[in-house]
Amino acid sequence: MTAAQLPWERVDRLLSLRPDDTFGLIRGRVDSLHAVLRMLSYQPAGPIDPTSQSDAEILRRVQALKETATRHGDVVTACQCEEVLEREQNQPPDDAPILYLLIIEGDVEPRLDGPFISDDERLEAAREHRAEHGEEDGLFRLNMSDTPSVDWFTGGELAESRSQIPS
Repeated sequence: MTAAQLPWERVDRLLSLRPDDTFGLIRGRVDSLHAVLRMLSYQPAGPIDPTSQSDAEILRRVQALKETATRHGDVVTACQCEEVLEREQNQPPDDAPILYLLIIEGDVEPRLDGPFISDDERLEAAREHRAEHGEEDGLFRLNMSDTPSVDWFTGGELAESRSQIPS
């Protein structure tokens, strides 16, 4: 099984691709996944079977291949494995809410920005929006899980950025 044979949604999930990733970054990571999956097909455990192996199992096998490659001095394979695993270590748990910034433009028109990896990243985006657009828009935290929740930013949280972000 190669990355080209995996459904795009599966590749996207395995690599934790983000909407703001550049084309070059995506292509490099997909190429690394392709090379790693090809290498795994020659391992004693056999090729990846996406119909019977979970994402966690595939990533576990990539981690094991990285460790083997490192032990044997295969720097290229180890680096390709690392590129596949790059964001996997920073992923929130499956049950963690997906974080968005809810912007109510002119306090009339709703718009979503995100998703964000952390609340700090979302707060920084809210500060940047406030610095660029002033106080005309309403800014809210939106956490998506089984039950969506909306929360506000305190004035102090958003005001902190005024001295940090140039106008």
